Amino acid sequence: MSWDGLGIAATVLTGLPAIPLAVIWVFSLIHNRQYKDPARRGAGWVKGAIPVFFLALVVETVGRIYNILAYYGFLNARSAYPAYVSLFVGQLAALMVFIAFVETGLGFLHVHGRNFVAVLPAAAGGDSEKTIRPKSHVATRIGTYSMALVLFALAAASFGLRVRGFYEYYGWYASYYYYDDADDIYAQTITRFQQAIKLNAAFDIICWILTMPLIGFAGYVVSRCRGSVVAQTSHIYVAAACVWFARFFWLLIYQCGYALPEYSNLDEAAIVIVDPLMSLWFFMIVLILLFVIFAKKQTGLWSIGRPWMAYQAQPPYAPPANFGYDYGSGAPAPFYGAPPPQANERQLHEMHQTPSPIYTTTAVSGVSTPPVQGKA
Repeated sequence: MSWDGLGIAATVLTGLPAIPLAVIWVFSLIHNRQYKDPARRGAGWVKGAIPVFFLALVVETVGRIYNILAYYGFLNARSAYPAYVSLFVGQLAALMVFIAFVETGLGFLHVHGRNFVAVLPAAAGGDSEKTIRPKSHVATRIGTYSMALVLFALAAASFGLRVRGFYEYYGWYASYYYYDDADDIYAQTITRFQQAIKLNAAFDIICWILTMPLIGFAGYVVSRCRGSVVAQTSHIYVAAACVWFARFFWLLIYQCGYALPEYSNLDEAAIVIVDPLMSLWFFMIVLILLFVIFAKKQTGLWSIGRPWMAYQAQPPYAPPANFGYDYGSGAPAPFYGAPPPQANERQLHEMHQTPSPIYTTTAVSGVSTPPVQGKA
């Protein structure tokens, strides 16, 4: 295949993922709602990452089409500026997906009961309830957002150097025959592009390193959720983490074997075809998998009761108010009961908000205590 044929094939491979992304973007506006559920914080990040990555694909495709038209003489000159913009926007989408992964994993642990509901004493405000978040969850969020800021700084610096080098290059091109220092301007421009390439490589390498603890975290989530309502959905989560790792492993090969070395032994024609498949299509697959996690109902991430839930579900969905307690065995009775036949949506919601005795602690001691029969 000739180089112009490769360019057309790469353009098609770049633009095709935008079609399913547009579809799930529309559905995410309807189904991937957070409903003020602390277990569904990742849904907001997924919903935001989909249009951002969609924009990156559109800009990249438009830039490739522009260069193809310039190659065949329909336009005056090629331009790499759309590629710089799409790269930066795609990196922003990748940061949002990283945060979505962490928030989704914490959501699984929240649904599984790793957070506790404490009933405050009357002196502290009555029978109100408060969610106690484990310190490990708070530390995980702080570390995730801190790394996201560092990676954002690398992406912004790389984008800034590329844009500045872009305009300096065309300034050098226009002044080549008029200024004596044109060669110095060209050398400075090349230096800026090299610095931008190194910063971009640092971004991809750090992201690849972060995918390894992410897979470990996903494995921990699957082990904790084994046998629970969300066990099957947690397998989708770990599959998405593996695909995310494979994407950045390819980018590691690309940076170390093609972008950074002055001379590369990799086949450039193969790079043109493989790179869109590994970096863009794998990104699309990850977004679809995360979308499916939050679109699921009966086995999805829900810690707040919804009217369509199966009321016979075991925890993490909280049982209704007539939950029994077997004092002979010292364990909660398996009977969960059915909702009253005349129950409205508000009653059903309050019914599912009733904390399970498995997850109920006292605000003073923090020790799990069984409920007293006949009391709420």
